[in-house]
Amino acid sequence: MRLAWHVTGNPDDLIGIKLGQEFDALYVALVSKETANLFSGIEQMLRSLQERHPSVRFAALSNACTDYVTAVLQANNLLSLFPVGLGADKVPAAKPAPDGLLQLCSLLDIPPTACVYVGDSPSDGKAAVAAGMHSIGVTWGSHASSAVQAAFPSTVHTVADLHRELERFVDQRQ
Repeated sequence: MRLAWHVTGNPDDLIGIKLGQEFDALYVALVSKETANLFSGIEQMLRSLQERHPSVRFAALSNACTDYVTAVLQANNLLSLFPVGLGADKVPAAKPAPDGLLQLCSLLDIPPTACVYVGDSPSDGKAAVAAGMHSIGVTWGSHASSAVQAAFPSTVHTVADLHRELERFVDQRQ
């Protein structure tokens, strides 16, 4: 239905479901290490956190479809680190609603207050706040730094700063 409005002006037009499925299939087919590579230092940071804190669990949430989330994790050899990944097609409401984050918490059996959500868009920050999670905005994504800073209680500008903030969060809970 998400594409129906753009095509017909009617969000309930069933053509939107078909177009959405076609778009998702094409989008997922384009995923590779080259087209969906991680920012420099992210993989090393994730592996370092996992090695230093084996009880830490990662999950991924996107407003893209779940197949896209899985494809990106697979292309970057991160499926073993992320036992759960969801897209907007598998949650009751997409971000900025907190539904997807709360669903991930439920699947991992972790209370939202024991989680930290890292995001790069204003909708990420709004979803995390609504879910009752600690959150960190990163300013190197596709959104203006000022927009990210306005949506998150905490922001970082480098992967090294993110790593320090995540280590601090984990250390405070152990």
